[in-house]
Amino acid sequence: MISRLFTICIIIFAWGNGIYAQTPEGLLAEAKALERKFKEPEAIDKYSEVLVIQPSNLQATVKIAELWANIARRAEKIFDLNQGLKKAREFANKAMQLDSGSVEALWVKAYVHR
Repeated sequence: MISRLFTICIIIFAWGNGIYAQTPEGLLAEAKALERKFKEPEAIDKYSEVLVIQPSNLQATVKIAELWANIARRAEKIFDLNQGLKKAREFANKAMQLDSGSVEALWVKAYVHR
């Protein structure tokens, strides 16, 4: 009985602290929800978690490039603008490397460089 209770406590603790690995699909859904709430930096973090699990995930790569471009364009300082666009270009180029024939990769490349 105590052993079972201990196991349940460990599972609850682990679940609450995010120890269980999430699927890329779940992380993508969370990132999209953050975007809808206009929490772009947090969405970038979630998309980055997807890339840790699946480095070749085109959707996450494209979204990171798009979000960095959006953040950069709203920057009040030239330094922040340049840094944001540099990150956006990095991910747009990575998207092109992943699939140069993808409409999404081509779109984000154009979006970032406009």
